[in-house]
Amino acid sequence: MEYKQVAIPKPIVEEIEKIMPILGYRSFSEFVIEAVRRFLPQAQYMADRRLEQLAKKETESVEF
Repeated sequence: MEYKQVAIPKPIVEEIEKIMPILGYRSFSEFVIEAVRRFLPQAQYMADRRLEQLAKKETESVEF
């Protein structure tokens, strides 16, 4: 499996480090991966809606 590094602002890192042990996460990476997995369906939904809007605008602009 390939991995990608990301930069996370220090204030966000500090907040994550405060709550992850309380919630039972063993590592920072485990917490971030879970957060992304939970957000991904919502992001996919928003992207699908945006694509539908763009397709509709494109269709409307092509009409004669």
